[in-house]
Amino acid sequence: MLINRITQYFARAPDPAPPEQYYLIETLSEFIPVPAAEGERVRAAVQRFWPPRWVSFRDVAGAPYTIRTATVRSVRRSTAESRAMVRAFYRARDREAEPDGDVRPWDE
Repeated sequence: MLINRITQYFARAPDPAPPEQYYLIETLSEFIPVPAAEGERVRAAVQRFWPPRWVSFRDVAGAPYTIRTATVRSVRRSTAESRAMVRAFYRARDREAEPDGDVRPWDE
């Protein structure tokens, strides 16, 4: 009887939608998607004249990271429009290569 009364408190909220705009922090070994505000903050820290030795941030899922600023290779903005343009570019390139019968060396 008591369980029936408290089940409403255990209901999970729906998962949040993925962000439309985020930043990708490229390190020596991975690409880390972060919210836009975190990306701007990391970019500013890395571009300082005397950058800090370490930088801390959270990715889009909320996982914490602390990395050396020397390992940050780039901080790039990614929007829905830019991702759509990249997908369109690769589709057009693949359509262009199909009629000619081009075989890429790595496809052999």
